[in-house]
Amino acid sequence: LPWLPVRLFKLEDLASVPQAEIVTTLVSSGTTGAAVSRIHLDAGTARAQTRALARIVGHFTGNRRRPMLIVDSRALLADRTPADDAMLPDTG
Repeated sequence: LPWLPVRLFKLEDLASVPQAEIVTTLVSSGTTGAAVSRIHLDAGTARAQTRALARIVGHFTGNRRRPMLIVDSRALLADRTPADDAMLPDTG
């Protein structure tokens, strides 16, 4: 496969499977601009990514389950606008 620029995932709605097989869509934070990247996953790919992530994290944390609490709000998930410019570091 050729290298794909990340921007392509922000500009185009790409999928490697038919729409009916997509079970979840990963969405980037959009912190570098208004557009967000979308990566569509079918069930098999989602399972493979979950297993790969568990192995990577397990390498650092061990295989024993640890307690975890995630506190979030629907408002935070719904607001996909970029951070206020005053909060961003000056890169110029």
